[in-house]
Amino acid sequence: MSSASSAGTAPVGPSLPAQLVEPLVDGVTWGSLRHLHLHMLVDLRRTFSRVALEEAAGAVLAAFPVLGCRYRRSWWRDRWVPARVEIADLVLVKAVAEQEIDEATRAWVDQPYDPVSEPPFRVAFFEQPRGGRLVISVHHMLADGAGALAVAHLLTAHLAGVAPRKPVSRERSFLQVARGLRCGDLPLLLTELVREGLQPLTILRVRRRDRRILPGSRGRSSPHWRTLELSEERARRFADRCKAAGATINDGLVAAIAGVAAGYTGHGPVAAGYTIDTRRYLAVPSLVVANLAGVALVVLPRRSLREGGSALAAAARACRSQKRRLPGLALNLLTILLLGWLPHGLIRRCGGGVLGVLRSYLERALAVTNIGSLDADLAPLGDDVVRASVLGPFLGGISAPILTVTGFRGSLTLHACDGSGLDGAGLESYLGRIERALFT
Repeated sequence: MSSASSAGTAPVGPSLPAQLVEPLVDGVTWGSLRHLHLHMLVDLRRTFSRVALEEAAGAVLAAFPVLGCRYRRSWWRDRWVPARVEIADLVLVKAVAEQEIDEATRAWVDQPYDPVSEPPFRVAFFEQPRGGRLVISVHHMLADGAGALAVAHLLTAHLAGVAPRKPVSRERSFLQVARGLRCGDLPLLLTELVREGLQPLTILRVRRRDRRILPGSRGRSSPHWRTLELSEERARRFADRCKAAGATINDGLVAAIAGVAAGYTGHGPVAAGYTIDTRRYLAVPSLVVANLAGVALVVLPRRSLREGGSALAAAARACRSQKRRLPGLALNLLTILLLGWLPHGLIRRCGGGVLGVLRSYLERALAVTNIGSLDADLAPLGDDVVRASVLGPFLGGISAPILTVTGFRGSLTLHACDGSGLDGAGLESYLGRIERALFT
């Protein structure tokens, strides 16, 4: 990376309290946070100078100071502590041949960055004669998919010289979501808190997989992924198939992973999980860099998965039921009520137990992170964008890859991401099963 900087040093702000999820993630990953980034990959028809990229990165740091902080562990309360950040050190500009761009991307993603000692935000531009690839990396410890998109939108808006489509909010507390609820939502919220408390009993109804998804091993724990791209025409076919069954694209993804999960067990109901962005409850829609995502679980009867149409209908019914029940919100609030008063050091030490629960969950249910369409967030760059997707995170120690799905201009991109050193052939087989389930 170049040491010359046009943007200089990022302004130093106050320290910020850690969200509850952050010491939890720290504990689950055994304190090794090096590859837990989300990476937005944007292929472009145009190039950007180092000066422009550094100025844009500086604008992002000024808007979201947490991105220039370091994570400081403490027994009572962890914090994001401001540190001197040379903006030039956050930006890489490198000319690469067209056939080398994927290799350069893999090398970038494979770099270990720990937010305890380094900034949780980086930008790379791999330049080619008629364009290049912009990679915007944000650590998943402090931002979910929508948070990473907020960073990408602000950066691209600054590069394009336009105003962001939403106001910027520096608040990171989950309580900003709860404040968006109405008084009439309280009875439903109390009911859902009880329901979420009983959720472990629901997942225990589902059998563990008796066949492994990824049989081999590369022998090294590092980021590894395989990609399935659905062209606009194939994505339209999938959307039309979902619509005919009264289902959304997210319902179709849930039905697909449930169908794949059924292939790894012999009998009994089948579980599937998906993430939900609770920013939908915000009183004032804004760009927020925080972990505000929730998780919803549906359990489908095995008989509904024997035919694609009935699987879609069953998934649509289950997901519609979730939408009527403040999805994602109740689970996050329950976690805060149960753990929010505990010292962060104790929460971190409980990470092994949390990882055990997560492993048990993923041995019974497959999950999908459907980040959604990237069109609005990349609109500042207009027709200069050729394709875009979000890659990651790469979490070690679990038995199933993380499936991340994004849409752009009618197409769909599915990344199967693994951080446990599992076999690439298994990832390809896994994506092949999902592709068949999407269309049958």
